[in-house]
Amino acid sequence: MDTHEVFTALETKIRKLLQKYSEQLELNELFKIKEKELTLTVANQQQIIKDLKKEIEALKIAGFMGKEEDNREIKEKIDDLLREIDSCLVVLKR
Repeated sequence: MDTHEVFTALETKIRKLLQKYSEQLELNELFKIKEKELTLTVANQQQIIKDLKKEIEALKIAGFMGKEEDNREIKEKIDDLLREIDSCLVVLKR
């Protein structure tokens, strides 16, 4: 293999490496965008939970929380939201 062939092979490898690097930069940007979206989703869901807890407390004070079925339904909704937040947090930690 002469010098010209060595340089040509090296140039080809460098081009491929630069292409892969560029692809990784684009992928990294997509992950950053997704992370921001998930962070916003988690924050929104945490606010929803906070609001629901306040609403539950207000209902308890007002005396509207007498039925066990209503309590169960509200607790299930809160549990669903907590599970969704947990799954978002797991994705964010990756």
